[in-house]
Amino acid sequence: MSDVVAIYAGVIGAAVGALGSQVTGVIQTISKGRARRAKAASARADEAEAKRRPLYEAMIKKTNKARVLFMQLRLTLQTGQTDQLMMAQYGEVFSTVMDQIYSCVTAIRIDGSERASEIASQLMERLTGYAEDLSAEKRLEIGQIDKMIGILKHAEDDLVQAARDDFGC
Repeated sequence: MSDVVAIYAGVIGAAVGALGSQVTGVIQTISKGRARRAKAASARADEAEAKRRPLYEAMIKKTNKARVLFMQLRLTLQTGQTDQLMMAQYGEVFSTVMDQIYSCVTAIRIDGSERASEIASQLMERLTGYAEDLSAEKRLEIGQIDKMIGILKHAEDDLVQAARDDFGC
């Protein structure tokens, strides 16, 4: 009977060894799969950041440029140095900045985060409202200009925070 027990013990030992080997193989395969998925997710995050970072930078710069433009306009109006040529140049510059901001907004709405897209869309809505809903006379009121400076500053700060949140800064 001891020979039979020894045979059974040997068979059971071999079976357990084989099973252990298979379990080890399965665990290694699962671990490799997780590592590949993690690496792929990291690559996607890096790619998204590579796309988004220049968008945020461009939008923040354009927003700042628009804010500076409004600050210059306020100063010009406060000092009373308004002549036809200067006001025509202001209109051209404002139009160019609006086009640039619109381009950035469009790009952010496509490739940016949902929060940045919302900030950019709201900014564009407010700038468009300023340009279209107000008469030329109203647009040149100091109160309206101050309001736009505040809106642009707020949008710039929000975009900076959204970029920090997106990039873990």
